[in-house]
Amino acid sequence: MLTIPSKRNEPFLLLFLQNRLRSQKMYCKIYEIINNQ
Repeated sequence: MLTIPSKRNEPFLLLFLQNRLRSQKMYCKIYEIINNQ
């Protein structure tokens, strides 16, 4: 079953993507810190 993005669940998708991006940035920061030691 494919779900078609509608105006109602669009914000949830945006939030989900933002959270993924944020966590990726966090992982990058942690990785940098570990490598700099």
